[in-house]
Amino acid sequence: MTTELGLSDKLLNGDLLRFYHLPGFEKVQKKGVSYNLKKGLKALKQQQKDHPTSWRDQNDHRNSIDDYETDAPELNGVTLKFPTK
Repeated sequence: MTTELGLSDKLLNGDLLRFYHLPGFEKVQKKGVSYNLKKGLKALKQQQKDHPTSWRDQNDHRNSIDDYETDAPELNGVTLKFPTK
């Protein structure tokens, strides 16, 4: 009986957002959603290839270390510019 009540609670409380309709948002088409890991990773890799988002990709593949400086409080007011040589 406990199991049946637990399943009933999960069913009733599990997806309460299905009743919330936010203006301007479209309902997700469940047919277009896949939870297959291999397909998801493949799609993610393709998306990264088509639209790279890393800092290097967006900045002509130059190194970011030259742009880094810190004034971390544990340095007691000393500002470091990297790379330090």
